[in-house]
Order: sequence, then C-alpha cells, then structure tokens
Amino acid sequence: MTVLLVEDNPTNALVLRRLVLKTCDDDVDVVDNGTDALAQVHRRFYRLLVVDNMLKGAMSGLQLIQAVRMIDRFATLPILMVTSDQDMALRQEADGLGVHTVLYKPIDTFAFKEAARACLVANPAERQVSHASARSD
Repeated sequence: MTVLLVEDNPTNALVLRRLVLKTCDDDVDVVDNGTDALAQVHRRFYRLLVVDNMLKGAMSGLQLIQAVRMIDRFATLPILMVTSDQDMALRQEADGLGVHTVLYKPIDTFAFKEAARACLVANPAERQVSHASARSD
C-alpha cells in the first residue's frame, strides 16, 4: 500500500519520507501542494496521509484535509499533520476534521513512528487488510 506525503519543504519531505519508509514499509508518494495532493487522492487509495499545514499554492493543509474528508472513501483515512504552528486553534480545527495526530516540527522520530503506527491500527480498512493477511498465512 501507499502513503501520501504532502510537504513543500524539500528537506522536510526527505526526512519525513525516510521516517514513513522505516515505520510503514510502504511506497511513498510525495507532493508539495494541496492541488497535486487532491489529484493523487482521486487516482489512488492511500493507507495514510502525512500533511504539512503550510503548503505551496492557495490551499493549506487544513483545507486539503477538509477536501479529502468530503470524499466518501477517505472519510476515515488516517491523517497525521505536521506543523511548526503550535496555535491551539489550529489543533482544534485539525481535531474537528478527524486528524489523528498533530506533530510539531522539528519532528521527533519516536513520536512520529508511534503516531503513524497508532493511526494505522485505528484505521478500520487497515484492520480488515491485516485480518485477511493473517487468515491467509
């Protein structure tokens, strides 16, 4: 399965991509803006979204998440938000949109891994895939 990483800073994208690869052992698609992220979401099924709040272009991470949540098949998709903005209003809005975890930059490796694993376990579709694999073993 695949993880979509939406991060406009190339250095941060590289670091986060490596963390996703180590944590989830999945393919990672990386885009730097909300418009491209929405296009990707319409093309593929993702197991996890990792979204920065400040993105290139007109769409913020929160606006992207709101748009993704309007797509039925992604209503419960696990989402991790990464941001340097520690404003409580942002966190409350993210919570209201069903963001599973908000992590603050610089990203702590252990916290990221724990949050990503928790998101994947919480995802009903992920549990179904896990149960199907266990039965076929």
